[in-house]
Amino acid sequence: MKEQLLSKIQDCSAVVALVGLGYVGLPLAVAFAEKGFSVRGIDVDQTKVDRLNRSDSYVQDIPSQRLAPLVASGKFRATTSFAALDDCDAAVIAVPTQLKKTCDSDVRYHWRARPVPDAGPMRRRYRGWRGRWQRGWRGEVEPSG
Repeated sequence: MKEQLLSKIQDCSAVVALVGLGYVGLPLAVAFAEKGFSVRGIDVDQTKVDRLNRSDSYVQDIPSQRLAPLVASGKFRATTSFAALDDCDAAVIAVPTQLKKTCDSDVRYHWRARPVPDAGPMRRRYRGWRGRWQRGWRGEVEPSG
């Protein structure tokens, strides 16, 4: 499975999901799509999703003219549905991580970005990552699966 994924990454045939299409997630999604990857952008804000699917960018660093050919070619598609994770080979989470007054991470946005709990291999892996957040994961553990 690892070799298969590496091969898909090398030939840009991997399907990449970006969860969170703000000022970090959208430029990253566009960069992946411009390199040739198929990108599924996921955001909880239907207004953002609708705008992006009309090639109307709301992020200053990504002009609509840059987004338009990616949407037209199908290399980039935005949705509010976490079912989009089902056909993805990799997922990147780009949602805000605030600090509480106690300097602990406030992961409310991560919980809002969580997928529905039904099937799908990528969504099962995503739930595993969420469990690591809940237990205090700080990025040192690679996701399994």
